[in-house]
Amino acid sequence: MNKNCAFIFSLFIFDAHASPTDDYNAGLDAFKTGKFTQAAHLYIKAAEQNIVPAQYNLGNMYYKGLGVTRDSKQSAYWFTKAAEQGFDLAQFNLGDLYHNGYGVIEDHKQEVHWLSKAAQQGHVKAQFNLAQRYRNGHGVTQNSQKSAYWFSKAAEQGNTSAQFTLGYMYLKGIGVIQDKQQALTWFLVGSASGDKDSTNGRDIVEKMLTKQEQNNARGEAKKIFKRIKSD
Repeated sequence: MNKNCAFIFSLFIFDAHASPTDDYNAGLDAFKTGKFTQAAHLYIKAAEQNIVPAQYNLGNMYYKGLGVTRDSKQSAYWFTKAAEQGFDLAQFNLGDLYHNGYGVIEDHKQEVHWLSKAAQQGHVKAQFNLAQRYRNGHGVTQNSQKSAYWFSKAAEQGNTSAQFTLGYMYLKGIGVIQDKQQALTWFLVGSASGDKDSTNGRDIVEKMLTKQEQNNARGEAKKIFKRIKSD
């Protein structure tokens, strides 16, 4: 299973008098204190009453076998319930299940479908994975322009692998108009985040540009990096 499929619990505020919500909140409290069986029982009650984050958390618990017997089909079932209601974390995880054939029949078109849903909501890992699928033509028709688009979305949210890849695409003119200054800009952003590949790319591309072009790239990279850190 992809390591990206992680426990991410989102806290929502609901009507305190609604019983399903009470079960969900009690389930959160039980989980935090390590009472996983009790948490699972409460999540099931809430999930069956259509509390979306309870459905998502229950999918995670069935995936890990926390408080319940590990069950890939039940994990996929509850992720699907939450994903169909627009929960981006569930959409991303469900895409990952389809990629690996865990609890569902391996289906890369379904993987791309759910990655797209999550990516459109701003899920950065979904954006990166979707870019990779378009780059490699895995589960979707290969499309360098769409690949560059989704790499740029992930890069703008601080994904260092996307920043390096976007820089490389600008350097080679893959899916975008070749622009070495833009390549340097993204290598600088990635390097500032500690990505070694971006640092190597920066050192190579700097030698291809004039001092003015280098300065322009540095100025733009500073703006992008500041914007990422402020989000």
